[in-house]
This record gives sequence, C-alpha cells and structure tokens, in this order.
Amino acid sequence: MQCAAYGRCVSKHAEDIRKGVCEKEFLELIACIRKVITLRNLSKVSKSVFFSSEFRNQNYQDHTVKMKIRRYKKAQRVLSFLKHNFSFVAPYRIVVDGTFCQAALENKVNIREQIQKYLQEDVLIYTTACVLQELELLGGHFHGALLIAKQYKCLKCKHMVQKEKPCSASMCLQKLVGKENSKKYFIATQDKDLRADLNEKVTACPLLFLQQKVIHLDRLSQVCKEKADREIESKLNFESSKDTVAMLKFKLLPKSYSEKKDESFIRRKPKAPNPLSCLKKKKKNMMNNMPRSDGRRTRRRRRRANKRGNNMNAVVQDASSCLQ
Repeated sequence: MQCAAYGRCVSKHAEDIRKGVCEKEFLELIACIRKVITLRNLSKVSKSVFFSSEFRNQNYQDHTVKMKIRRYKKAQRVLSFLKHNFSFVAPYRIVVDGTFCQAALENKVNIREQIQKYLQEDVLIYTTACVLQELELLGGHFHGALLIAKQYKCLKCKHMVQKEKPCSASMCLQKLVGKENSKKYFIATQDKDLRADLNEKVTACPLLFLQQKVIHLDRLSQVCKEKADREIESKLNFESSKDTVAMLKFKLLPKSYSEKKDESFIRRKPKAPNPLSCLKKKKKNMMNNMPRSDGRRTRRRRRRANKRGNNMNAVVQDASSCLQ
C-alpha cells in the first residue's frame, strides 16, 4: 500500500520532480519495510525456540502424561460400569489370541505386567487350544507368539470336549464366550472383525487391544448399554409391586381400615365469599369540601395525639413536690 502511494506520487510529479516533493510517502514506505524486517527476525527466533530439543521434549512429556491420565480414567469408567451392572470382579479373566501375542512381541510389551498396570487389578491370563494350534500351523514367523501363548493356562474348548473338529481361533473364542459371557471373560485380540462380532452378538464382553505400545480397553457396545438400561428400568418399575402391596393390605389390615375412605381424596365443597367483601361502598362525607359563603373551602381540623402521655404529668408532680 505504501509502495503504491509512493509510486503514484512520483508518476504525478515526474516532469517537475524536485527535493521534498514525495517525502511523506517515502518515509512511510521506509517505515513499512523496517517493520517487515523486524517481524521476520522475530518469527525466526520463535521458530528456533519452538523447534529446540528442550521445548519439544517438555511438550511431549506433558502430552504423554495427559493422554495416560485420560486412558486410565476411561478404563476405570468402563470397569465400574461392568462391575455394577454385570458383576465383573477382580481378578479379571483375560483370554489372549495369537494376534495379540504377536503385536505384544513386535512392540516389546510384557502382557501381564502392562494389563495389571492398566486395569489396576490382579488378572488371570488364559489362551485356548485352538489358538495354539493355529499359531503352530502358521509357522516360523509366529513362533515367538506361540512361545508367549504357551506361558498361559490353556482353557478347554467346548468343541474339543465334545470331540468335534478344531476350528479357527476367532470361532473358538466366540463359542467360549457364548451369548451371555457367563464366566466374565475379557478378550484380548487385534482382530477387528472378531471385535465387531463380539460387540454385536455378546451382551457384555470387554475387549482389549494394542495400539503401538499402549493397551486400550475398547468402548462398550450398544447392546451392552441397552441391556443395562433395561435391567435398571425393571428394578425401578413399581407397576408390578402395586398388586402385591394391595394384596398385603387386604390380608393384614382390618376390613374397617380397608373400607374407610381416604380423607385426602374427599372433595371439599366451595365456601361462601367473605362477607366483608360483599358490603356496599360507603358514601364520602362531602360537608368538609363544601365551599363557604366567601368562596373558600372549610379547613378540616386535625387533632394531634398527646405523645408525651402520662409521663409528663408525673414529671410535673415530682417538680411541685420538690418546690414544696
């Protein structure tokens, strides 16, 4: 803007240009250029401070602490919901599959230690025979995950007890949990399809998964929340208890009490109006306002109350007695 103003001034006085013609515009242009240079220098300094190692490390540490607090609070909210609505109690029973063991191996995560630290309770970690068999069939790349899974107690699958054919690990875990999850299992898996199936089909099945080096407790499914709401409504529903209360009243209380009408529901008759409100209006005394023969109105006499009262008489009597 200042540059354009200086250019217009110079072009206007091009023929008779002399000293001091466009001095004002020139000084404004110089001031603008100096301002731009100082701003650029300040931005370079602020960038160097922002990208310094100390500044980045401090911000990173603050951010990680905040994220850790949020993660722990979220886990405690989910656990308290499961405890109060579905009777989950410590020590929690956690079933791991091959994908979770492989992710823990790649990220160098100690499963038992990190889960106990995250849930802040004791845990019992299990796996199934189908999970071990699947890891054995997958071969060398999953050999480390197989060794990790073998450390934990192996649960007997229902289909293995019934001498059926072994199935995939995901199907085995679904059959192990069932529709109600009566044994209160936590499932630790990286399989997104398995987590989606368990959320849709099982009422209360908490899910654990690894995100890089951090363990997360998945959100509760809509099915789980709806069932908890239904149970709360059934506990708070008083319609079914009304019949039992009426029956107990009929059995225990005497007949005279049951036949007696409730006085709180007796309809009261409308009362008569206040008799003072029905009185006719009194006519005002117009004699005081009547004009006299000389044209002036009569003045009303005011009577002032004797504020001194009997105290003044007592004082006078005392004074007279003293004079005598």
